[in-house]
Amino acid sequence: MDPARSSCPVSWGVSDLTRLRRFLCFGSEGGVYRACVDPPSKEHAQALLWHLIESGQGEAAVREIVSATAAGPPVNADAAALALAVCSSCAGRDSAEETVAANPADLPALNAGAEEATPGPGDGGAGAAGERTREDREDREPGPAKRTRRAAFAALPDVCRTPAQLFLFVKCRDEIAKGRAAGGGGGGGGGGGAAGRWGRAQRRAVSRWYHGQTGRSLIGAVTVCRSRCGYAHRDLLRLAHIKPSTPAVQLVAKYVTRGWKATREAYAHVASRTATVRPRGSTTAGRKSRAAEAAEAAEAAEAEAALAPSGGQREEEEQEEERGEERPSDSLGPTAVEGDGARAPGHGDEELRAMLRYLRAVERVRRASDCGEVEVLVAEHGLVWQHLLTQHLKSPQVWMVLLKEMPVSAMLRSLGKMAALDLLAPESAGTALVCQRLSETDALREARVHPFHVLVALRTYERGQAGKGRLKWRPNPAVLQALDATFYSSMQVVQPTGRRFLLAVDVSISMCGGVLGTPVLMAKTLAAALSLVIVNTEPSATLLAFSHTLLPLPIDPTLRLDQVLRIMDQVPRGVTDCAQPLVWARDTGTPVDVFLVLTDSKATWGAVDPTAALQEYRKETGLASRLVVCTLTRDVAVAAGDADDAGVLHVCGFDAAALDVIAAFARGRF
Repeated sequence: MDPARSSCPVSWGVSDLTRLRRFLCFGSEGGVYRACVDPPSKEHAQALLWHLIESGQGEAAVREIVSATAAGPPVNADAAALALAVCSSCAGRDSAEETVAANPADLPALNAGAEEATPGPGDGGAGAAGERTREDREDREPGPAKRTRRAAFAALPDVCRTPAQLFLFVKCRDEIAKGRAAGGGGGGGGGGGAAGRWGRAQRRAVSRWYHGQTGRSLIGAVTVCRSRCGYAHRDLLRLAHIKPSTPAVQLVAKYVTRGWKATREAYAHVASRTATVRPRGSTTAGRKSRAAEAAEAAEAAEAEAALAPSGGQREEEEQEEERGEERPSDSLGPTAVEGDGARAPGHGDEELRAMLRYLRAVERVRRASDCGEVEVLVAEHGLVWQHLLTQHLKSPQVWMVLLKEMPVSAMLRSLGKMAALDLLAPESAGTALVCQRLSETDALREARVHPFHVLVALRTYERGQAGKGRLKWRPNPAVLQALDATFYSSMQVVQPTGRRFLLAVDVSISMCGGVLGTPVLMAKTLAAALSLVIVNTEPSATLLAFSHTLLPLPIDPTLRLDQVLRIMDQVPRGVTDCAQPLVWARDTGTPVDVFLVLTDSKATWGAVDPTAALQEYRKETGLASRLVVCTLTRDVAVAAGDADDAGVLHVCGFDAAALDVIAAFARGRF
């Protein structure tokens, strides 16, 4: 939260929690966001969080992680997963008990009065005294480290919402454990026990992740993201000793550990009662190829053969049904995921039947060579592109089916691929569908489409090639016209920050360079587009152009992008002085909440540094103003003093994530 206006400090100190909020938003604790940089690292998370945990702020750190994730963009999903993993791996320094040895004999005094370990539910018999991890001892461990770990594990389903994040969380914890076992886990950290072995708290947390989802969402998650970071779902089920307590989790556990064939055989009596599903509003589902029909017939015959019991077995089942008894389930077999809570699927369980239908479609797509069959399965079961093979994504018909359910944001990124496949030819059905979806305001709002996203898609599509020319196409004027209209209509769905903005645009000749992170745009084009967005969305905005002089930019919401560019070109050009807008606001007494300076590659060029000018403005006005300096064309070194002011943000380059970072900073989220 911003300091009170009545007592606004000239310079804001950067607290440890503020550094954590920065890390969660863009993967760095400094006040610099860099477009297209490497993802955040475990070492960075450890260096930031150990100090917080050792100072007794571990629980507060976990609350910040949960809060940032719940608030949505611009939270960096990888950074949140890494930070949570570090918090769940913390170890206190209060006593020798908080340092768990691989061999209890190394701690005779500590183990003298220890109770004999007994395996609990979900432990898989891993409770022997010689195999205890720190989490197995946490009932006897005092101090904040225990509470921090408990809070972190409890937050796992809320923070790691996708399998990719879950895998990253597990990888980070295991690496910390290996480093600790090798003697490199000093400081306030430590792993979750000996390397390669999970503690009870981690096993329970991972089990809750799988049990906390509906059957349909879980089966979709495990088929879309099967493995990541060197782990697969079967590894997590084995390491966590998961005992499925619901039929849905039991089916998923069977599938990921034994495969589709074993799952189909075990659930044949459920699948055999599956009703024919009508296509999801698609006319393509009725055009099944001969190969698809033959595959269906063969699979149905195989399921019936697996279902048919022998004569003696049939009599035994009939006798059990008369007595009202249930046959024991052997669907999982003697594996680590078979648990006391698992039960045989019921004949009337519609959720299981829906999951089996979905799995059947996924497996058929993985083996399909006929794109006509793939087209039918995608339309009928709502499969996504991650389920498809590379050869399937070379078919215009398959893309046409995907396009009907694809989010608009994904559609914008895929325009080049679809155009290269002639799906967007003039007068085609694909062109009509793309133009229709671009005109739907609700779809734009649901996909959180920003005018910047549309402008990038427009400039990329009109070039007729992507990247280094591996994909080429001929732009369709109808699609270009639809994208141009969407650029302006999408301004209606931008959420205003409610802050008073002063946008200062550098108009020097060097603004003709390409934007770092978005080379398809020139810096001056991006500046003009952001000017239009701010004047259309923010209730109070002052626009200025500067080089060696400072002039107002007469931009109103009715102007088009090319008109704004002509206005900017008429401003006299010279050397850059980024402090001019702040000095002008101080001298004129203009109230400003957020200064946004767009320049090429120089954050300062005058007698006054922009950060010093901001501090003077705060001193004169008493306002808790913030400063964002965007150097668009290249990465630049930032003065150390700037990173020590919580009200200053530097953006090097520009990409889609930079939009959310700037908006969150303006709202005071970090």
